[in-house]
Amino acid sequence: MALLGISGCADDIAAQPLEGGAQPMDADGEFPADDASDGGRDSGSNVMPSYLLRDAAPADAGIVQTEPPLIVPDCEDVSGALCCPSALGFEDGSTEHFLPPTCCRMALSKPQVVAAPTACGRGALRLDADFRATTAASMCGEVGEELACSYQTGEVSRPVLTSLNITGLTLSAAIYLDGPPLPEGPVDAQLFILTGDGVIEGPLAPLGATGIWTGVELPIAGDGNAGAGVRLIGLRISFHGQAWAGRTYVDEVTWH
Repeated sequence: MALLGISGCADDIAAQPLEGGAQPMDADGEFPADDASDGGRDSGSNVMPSYLLRDAAPADAGIVQTEPPLIVPDCEDVSGALCCPSALGFEDGSTEHFLPPTCCRMALSKPQVVAAPTACGRGALRLDADFRATTAASMCGEVGEELACSYQTGEVSRPVLTSLNITGLTLSAAIYLDGPPLPEGPVDAQLFILTGDGVIEGPLAPLGATGIWTGVELPIAGDGNAGAGVRLIGLRISFHGQAWAGRTYVDEVTWH
């Protein structure tokens, strides 16, 4: 849901085949992974079914519309039912095309939708977390760096396959860490987007403890078209060379 190197992995992610598709929960209350899912495509082809295109907004230049518009529900219009005001809330069991990077920031992997814990509703994105310790001897950023350098940071991104303009809005998400206590040093999360003009990164949000949901935000300037033509939405978590292994959950990806 690495980028650029900053952009190197953003390009890698956007070029990867998409996966997804709604899945029922299993007996343990989780949505089982389905490696054979075709992501809503017709079997044996790369053509998206027409029903995924019928409500798509007019295409931005260079963007092929292959999903309906991403809409934040208005919960004031809902009565007698739980409403989660998020554009991407994983309610249908789909990974919504979220993918890990193919290089550089590898500490988060295996995105899968599960039923709990959630910040709201009945689904959240779970990722395995494997952050590794590094020191000056690891030579991170230099030729011959240790493999552990690629596991200082984890990243997950989602290609946006419809017209999306969030200029003047704030992108947000909820993060939950599950595992042993966090190390004493800094641990933080950061949202970013990729547009036709490049990458916009949000401020670092400290993650202070396991077992709680923490909000992360990225305000987009309201002047000009800073948030127009969004091609990718992503999240980055960094342990800054400290070791930690567990699970990371992402929920309620939205803008307001």
